[in-house]
Amino acid sequence: MKDVSIATDGILSFTKIKKTDTEEKIDIPQYLMTERSFIDTDEMLNRKLKKLEHYYGLKPTDDLAMIRMIGSY
Repeated sequence: MKDVSIATDGILSFTKIKKTDTEEKIDIPQYLMTERSFIDTDEMLNRKLKKLEHYYGLKPTDDLAMIRMIGSY
């Protein structure tokens, strides 16, 4: 089974809210919907959102809802 992700348009609403030490760019939809970091925890989405906020200085400016089903390989 492949991974399947569905998200509201809030996934495109991330805005820089604070200056951080990194100038690195990130593809937010790809990071949240396909990237597998933190896969070993039930808090995967929350941990990714915290990383976006604290490492990149990004937060959504609209409601974000997401469903992600992760297949096993």
